[in-house]
Order: sequence, then structure tokens, then C-alpha cells
Amino acid sequence: MAVRMRLRRMGRRNRPFYRLVVADSRCPRDGRFIDMVGHYDPLRDPAEVVIDEEKIMKWLGNGVELSDTVRSILSREGVLKRWHESRTGGSRPAEPADDEGSRGTTAPKAEGTGKKPRRAKKAAAKEPSPKTGGKGTGETEGEQK
Repeated sequence: MAVRMRLRRMGRRNRPFYRLVVADSRCPRDGRFIDMVGHYDPLRDPAEVVIDEEKIMKWLGNGVELSDTVRSILSREGVLKRWHESRTGGSRPAEPADDEGSRGTTAPKAEGTGKKPRRAKKAAAKEPSPKTGGKGTGETEGEQK
């Protein structure tokens, strides 16, 4: 079951406001939902956004998918940035200065792992087989026109 955080339209005709809800992706837009995590009123100037950040963090931790509009709203409010920082352990430290000796110092891969590199597989597939007579068309010599 895919769970999405999306907007649920409320209000009367030409006066919409939206609730941020967590719902099963198979349910209709304004149908059944699991949890309400906030609301959004685009008609106010500036647009009013009220969110329960604790609930949103819980649902993000559970792997909820975000609709495009909800992702935009949460990014604008800074929730996704705080979520990312909490996942990565805070802000990242500055990268060390570029030393010319530090580039390309990765250890070489162990030989004989039993797997062919992809290019070798493709090259082996392109080699002409004795059945096709080196033409690679899939026809045998007796079937040529």
C-alpha cells in the first residue's frame, strides 16, 4: 500500500482551502485519509500554511511519498531541509582543500571476482557466431538471398 501526503480540497465554490493529509494513494482526492497534518489557505495574502511538524517528521520517517505541491509547500516552509539535516546528522562540515595528491587514491578492485565487466559482455555478444557465418544477421548461409 503506497501512502502519500497530498492536499485535500475543502471550502465552497471559488473559495478553496486545502488540508494536508496522509492517505492511501488509491483513495480519491477528497476521500478517506489516514491522518491530517496541517492546512493551506492560498487565498490569504500571504498564503497561510499551518503544519504539525512533529507529525510530518514521523510520516517522513515512515517513508511517505509527497505530492509535487506538498513537496513545494514543505520546502518553502523549511521542513524538508530540517528533515534532511536530521537524517544526515546536522550541517555538513566544509570540504578539505583540494590537494593534487588526494585525487584518485581509491584502492583498485580485487581481480577474479567471477563477474565480467559490462563492456566485455557486450563485446562478446557482438562477436560473430559460426552459425551466422560472420555476418551477424541471424541468417544461415543456406538462407541468404
